[in-house]
Amino acid sequence: FSIGISPQVSYIIKRIVEPGLGLTYQFARDRVTIPETTWHTFGSSIFVRLYPIPQFFVLVEGELINTGWKQGDVSSGRMNYGNLLLGGGLLIGVGKGVFVATSLKVPVLRNPFYPTAFPIIAAGVGYSF
Repeated sequence: FSIGISPQVSYIIKRIVEPGLGLTYQFARDRVTIPETTWHTFGSSIFVRLYPIPQFFVLVEGELINTGWKQGDVSSGRMNYGNLLLGGGLLIGVGKGVFVATSLKVPVLRNPFYPTAFPIIAAGVGYSF
């Protein structure tokens, strides 16, 4: 089981460049292990989206993750991991100021948090002022 939230704040410059900041929290629980294992992950990111075509974007994101797990009375301690994510996505307007976004990001660097280049698929809802 895993659930997370990732709010972002950004500003679009001339409808082409969108720099921004993001925060992340993720909770995960693995009940297959005995005793069960839980993770609490916190993160922050800085990103830039470029819009070569309206609605479609290319993404460059730098991310810092702080994570740790606990299994019974044993704890991993908290560890920090950085990464560079590259990808792209699509924004679709669904109402006045409301939009739906989907993206695909690939982690470039390898570390224990991102051991492979397995893509990250995300979807969300946003509001623009």
